[in-house]
Amino acid sequence: MKKMKIALLEDISYSRCFSEYISHRKNALIDIQIFTSIESIRQYIADNVINILLVGQELVNEISGSSHVEKIIVLTEGNCVGEYTQYPVIFKYQSVEVIIKEVFNIIADDESISECGPKYLRSSKELIGLFSPFGGSSISMFSLQLAKQLIRVKKTLYINLEAFDGHDMRKDGNEYVRGMSEVVFYIRQNKGKLGMKIQSLIQNYDSCDCLFPVDDYRDLYSMTDKDMTRLVNVLSEETDYDTIIFDIGYLGESSLSLMKMCDKLILPKVENGVQRNKQEAFERLLVREGMERTMSNIHCVSMCGYV
Repeated sequence: MKKMKIALLEDISYSRCFSEYISHRKNALIDIQIFTSIESIRQYIADNVINILLVGQELVNEISGSSHVEKIIVLTEGNCVGEYTQYPVIFKYQSVEVIIKEVFNIIADDESISECGPKYLRSSKELIGLFSPFGGSSISMFSLQLAKQLIRVKKTLYINLEAFDGHDMRKDGNEYVRGMSEVVFYIRQNKGKLGMKIQSLIQNYDSCDCLFPVDDYRDLYSMTDKDMTRLVNVLSEETDYDTIIFDIGYLGESSLSLMKMCDKLILPKVENGVQRNKQEAFERLLVREGMERTMSNIHCVSMCGYV
């Protein structure tokens, strides 16, 4: 599939911020072009189609109505409530990263916009699951540290599938941050543009791209094998991450399905008899489930220093 073409029509100083962001944070799903005058964008759309146009409120009437612009999103200065009810609006004076995430969210929820973006080979991704059969916080701490190490050499996404947020990831000051609960809801609604929704939810935490944990542990247990398979397929085919790390903090049909799809399953090394008994019971479960391949992909790692 082709990338979605997004255009920005704004003044030179504002456009410069977008240019700097784009040069450092390219995205596999979108192609962003910048215009600083009505004349330049009119010349462009004479022969080309723009899927999404971000335009300042003072210029929206100059460009509205063009058949070569599929959807307009107005960048507002916060003083146009009710004025542009026919268009989605985004507050313009915030980071470019936040604006792009809001655009992704609008696209994901608009059924009139078709799916977009290149498809990647599943084999080009490395999927790493981390799970502790005997509980404890060390595996979650290790998971995030592993992600921080890997981002130095490859593009890595950390996905927190813990029942409870041990990193306090969902708070940014006093601002609520969306996470896996919204992903689960979106999947259960069987909506189409899951890749875009995921892109709108990815946050940067402690230098890592992350999908934050659920609000309610029951959201994880509501996922079916089919739901998990769809999530993994979309992550594999519609994102440009080289490695995806799953911090698995629950055991159920969907998490077992995820473990089957992982290229590597990391477990903590046992340190006492109780832990050994629990790990052996977990391994017997894998055998009963016909997951011999998963057994062969298990790597036991010392959690020393992550207690």
